[in-house]
Amino acid sequence: MQIDIPKIVQKHITEVNHLYKEHSKNLLLNQHFSNSDDEINDPILSSLVINHIMLQASGLSMTAINNISVASALIESALDIHQQIEKFDMSEVTSRQLTVLAGDYYSSKYYKLLSDENMIREIQVFAKAIQQINEAKMTRHFASYSDISVDQYLVWLKEISTAISQQLVEEFAIDKVNWLNICSDFTVAQTLIHEDKYIIPTFESVISFKLVLLYDAMGITSKEFQELILDTKRTNELYAKHNINQIYNNYINQFLTTAIENVEKLQTKYIKDELNNYINKIRHNYMSLTAVNK
Repeated sequence: MQIDIPKIVQKHITEVNHLYKEHSKNLLLNQHFSNSDDEINDPILSSLVINHIMLQASGLSMTAINNISVASALIESALDIHQQIEKFDMSEVTSRQLTVLAGDYYSSKYYKLLSDENMIREIQVFAKAIQQINEAKMTRHFASYSDISVDQYLVWLKEISTAISQQLVEEFAIDKVNWLNICSDFTVAQTLIHEDKYIIPTFESVISFKLVLLYDAMGITSKEFQELILDTKRTNELYAKHNINQIYNNYINQFLTTAIENVEKLQTKYIKDELNNYINKIRHNYMSLTAVNK
C-alpha cells in the first residue's frame, strides 16, 4: 500500500515523477526491464519525500530541488539495477551485461541532467555519496557471517542507504544535526521494511539483517550457519523459535520513533506536522501488515 504523500510536497513529487520517467525512458531497457520507466516507488520515493521537504526548508529554488530529486532517483535506480547483477546465473552472460549497461545508463542520465543545468556543486555532492555507497557495498559483499555483528550490519546499512541524504543535508540543510538524524533514522527504517522482502547476495553466501539477527541468536559457526540457511523451511522455523520477526520489527519501530523525536526539534510547525503524519502512517501501515502476516 502506498502512503499518501504529504501536502507540502505532493504536487512537486508528481512533477519529479514525471521528469524521472522522461529522463529514464529507453525503448531497449523497456523490453528487458519491466519497471524501467515506471514511477518512482519505495524505498526511493519515501527518501525523496523527506529530502524534498528538507531542501524546501533550506531555501533552494523549486527548480533546483526538483532537479536534485530526479538526479537522486536516477542514481538510486542505477545502484539498484547494478545490485541485480548478482542474482543472475553465470550462464546468463547477456543478461548480466545488459544489467551493467542499464545501471550505467541511469548514472549517465543523472550526470547529464545536472551538467545541463550547470549544477556542478550538486554533481560533486552525488559523486561523494556514490563513492561512499560503493565502498560500503564492497566491504559488505566480501564479509562472512563471522565478520558481522548486528551493530556492524547496521553501520553498513546506514552508510549505504543514507549516503545520498547525508550528503544533501551536509551541503544544503540549515538545521543540519536534526535533519541528519531524521533522514538517517527514517531511511534506515524504510530500508529495513523493504529488505524484509529479499536477501542480498554476497561473495560467500547471502545476507540480510534478519539473517544477521538469527546468526547472532544461534551462536554457531559461520560455516554451519551458511549450510543451515540453504533450507528455507528450517530457516523460517528458526526465525519463529528465536523470535526474530518481533526483534526485527522492534528495530524498525525504534528507528521511526527516533526520527519522530527529531522531527519535534524542528522549528517550523507545518513541516513538523506533515512529517509526523507521514512517518506515523508508514509505521502504522507496516505494523498492520506484519500483524496480518503473523
